[in-house]
Amino acid sequence: MLKLKCGSRWKSRSLSRKLTGRSIKNNLGGQIKLKRLIIIYAIAIFLIFPIPYSTAAAEIEKKEAPKDPKTKAGKDWSLWLKGGITLNAGNTESLLINGGLKFHLKSKLFQYLTNFDSFYGVSKSVQTVNKGEWLNTLTMKIRKRFNLYGKASLEYDEFSDIGLRVNTGLGIQYIIKNTPKITVKVASTINGEFTNAFDIMDNIESLRSNIDFSLEQEITSTAKYTIDTVLTSNVKDFFHDYRVEIRASLSVSMSKILALRIEMTDKYTNRPLREGIKRNDFILVTSLEVSL
Repeated sequence: MLKLKCGSRWKSRSLSRKLTGRSIKNNLGGQIKLKRLIIIYAIAIFLIFPIPYSTAAAEIEKKEAPKDPKTKAGKDWSLWLKGGITLNAGNTESLLINGGLKFHLKSKLFQYLTNFDSFYGVSKSVQTVNKGEWLNTLTMKIRKRFNLYGKASLEYDEFSDIGLRVNTGLGIQYIIKNTPKITVKVASTINGEFTNAFDIMDNIESLRSNIDFSLEQEITSTAKYTIDTVLTSNVKDFFHDYRVEIRASLSVSMSKILALRIEMTDKYTNRPLREGIKRNDFILVTSLEVSL
């Protein structure tokens, strides 16, 4: 009787252990499946709704982004006024005065930049230069290195026969490198362009492809070098109707609110609006900038 009781107890214990082991395995299997479902669900949310991730990425990049020495601490915006003397060589060769302003607004998710430049020159009571450009760009975070990129510009140049040129486009910007010392970006947009020429009765409309490349490098704590290159081509006549603009500048901070800036701009137009207009237009600008 004792043996039978001991045997039955031993069998019941072993049976309970087997059942307990199976339940543990089932629970672990259920937990593993649940974790997999949670991971798959998180990935799906990340792919469908990138805004929370982009917000975090924007906050991280904001901490790592280089600080402009002219931007005051605690401000998300900056404003500069500039003016000086310009050497112009192209459709007119003369000395002229230039003036403009630059406004930069930055938040966690987007950046807005507007830049206005105007040039005016008179030689022996004869007007030699009258041109200007207003450029606006807006970038919005969609991934760590990718931005939604919008661009709009207004341009006039009396001696190049441009009464008003309006160019607006939308595309994607890719951040190649972003460190406290150097920032490199490239953008591709599709732009609609409208040109009102002085000597042409009909307005010129075209769909254009734009490629923008920008580099900003901090040489010292007070000196900064930037270069911007823009290639714009007519989609219908890509290899014949195109323009290239290269703008390189060196800015040196003289104080908290004052900086000296030297800028070179070279614009090449493969198809001018009329005969007699030179294809290449070179501008060398020396100006003082005041930060407000």
